[in-house]
Amino acid sequence: MVQKPSAKIQDHFAELTDPRVRKVTYPLINVIVISVCAVICGADDFVAIAAWGRKKQQWLARFLDLEKGIPSHDRFNAILAAIQPAEFEKCLLSWITALHEITDGQV
Repeated sequence: MVQKPSAKIQDHFAELTDPRVRKVTYPLINVIVISVCAVICGADDFVAIAAWGRKKQQWLARFLDLEKGIPSHDRFNAILAAIQPAEFEKCLLSWITALHEITDGQV
């Protein structure tokens, strides 16, 4: 039997290069997961992403380490602007492809 790929977004973005060189307060995976989920839910700018994260903080804490809380809209902007787009795209497509396969094409 062929094992299906992981549906966990964290698994698909684990190899994404963190461009930050100074002190890191928020884990990169938190920024990515919150941003992707917020955009899927309709957020269309960094203020909306941060607001969505704050509103869903209790739910997000079930699978993310939110010890430092939710980043501000400025932090989301700075971190996401520094990520290599091609690398992000590769991770995102990997996750979407896995979801498509796991759900037999329903996603």
